[in-house]
Amino acid sequence: MSRDLFQFTRPSYSGGKPGQECVEAATNVRAVVAVRDSKNSSGHTLIFGAR
Repeated sequence: MSRDLFQFTRPSYSGGKPGQECVEAATNVRAVVAVRDSKNSSGHTLIFGAR
């Protein structure tokens, strides 16, 4: 699955000020949630699927 498919957003409970963010989540792909570190958006992405 290509990382380009995901549209990441930063949840409001994830800090909010520059340097405080910790996660971004993408829920735009059916049956999948992707999570990444907002300070290293080009790093690894965790992908969780429905079972």
